[in-house]
Amino acid sequence: RIDRAHERSRFTRGLVEKTLRAAQAAGEVRADVDCTAKATEFIAFLEGAAAMWLRNPCSCAARGL
Repeated sequence: RIDRAHERSRFTRGLVEKTLRAAQAAGEVRADVDCTAKATEFIAFLEGAAAMWLRNPCSCAARGL
């Protein structure tokens, strides 16, 4: 279901954002990085790569991502 997919995406994005904020607090990520935006970009990339692979597994080598 779409609701489940949206919830999973929102949950995962939250985990990535939390991880980025912890890394920011530890000085591992620059203070000027927008953790919300970067988490969204990261999840968008992963979901896009997965969609590409689902459409045509031979067209994109997962090892190269």
